[in-house]
This record gives sequence, structure tokens and C-alpha cells, in this order.
Amino acid sequence: MTGAFSGNPDSLLDKVINKIREIQEFDLREVFGVIREDGRSLEVSKDTILDLKYHNKEIHMLFNLWYGFNYEPSLNDNKPEVDHIFPQSELRKIKIPNPETGKMNLMKYKWQERDQIGNLMLLTSAENGAGNKTNILPEEWFADKIG
Repeated sequence: MTGAFSGNPDSLLDKVINKIREIQEFDLREVFGVIREDGRSLEVSKDTILDLKYHNKEIHMLFNLWYGFNYEPSLNDNKPEVDHIFPQSELRKIKIPNPETGKMNLMKYKWQERDQIGNLMLLTSAENGAGNKTNILPEEWFADKIG
């Protein structure tokens, strides 16, 4: 979730393995120390979670932990999908005045706000597919859902 092993993790993994060999045991504090010394972090904070957006690959990891979904269904077409709670199409319609012209032609909700984790949920392919969740506002979508 924090990206500690993203990019080029080989050198970090080598350092962790060398530390384990050096102390001849798997000591989590020592392993975390190696990771921190490498300028990386494993700490998940409020900001780590709130900074996740629709297109981040980590969003699936968080939702998998949160929802407990089976990410390996028999068919690829049944994989869980991230969707917007408040549809993007509806949020794009909300305009604010342009300070230069006074016209109501600026989007109030930019992609960063529309795509933040607070506006995302995980759905099955069937729920998110054609004719299902598309462009439905939350008050209608959640009306018949069991808590």
C-alpha cells in the first residue's frame, strides 16, 4: 500500500535478505529498520489511504482487504470493479461561476475530487455492468441494499 517495494525492489530485497542472514532470524523490527534506512516506509497512515485515487493500483489492494472480495474468480469478466459512488457524469454537471466571466462554466468537482477514495466503492462486474450502476445516484443505488 505504501509502495515500499515498488519501482526497483531488488536492491531492497537483497538488503532485507542480507540482514536476516546476518542476524540469523526473521526479526520484523530489524526488517522494518532496513526498509526505513533505504528511505522507504511500510507505515499506512490516514494520508496514505486518503491519497488513493481511482487509477491507483493500490486501491484494489485496499478494497480487497476492506471488502474481503475473491480477486481470483473463475472468469476474468467476474473480477471486482472500482466504481464511483457519486457518478462522474453527474459531478461534471455541477458548475461554479468563472471568476473572469461570471458564467457558470467551471466544473466544481475536478478529477482529483471525483476520483478520491471517499467517492469509490467495489462492485461485482454484474453490479457495475451495462444497465446496472451506471450514472445512478447514491440515494437510489443504496435504497434497496442490505447494510
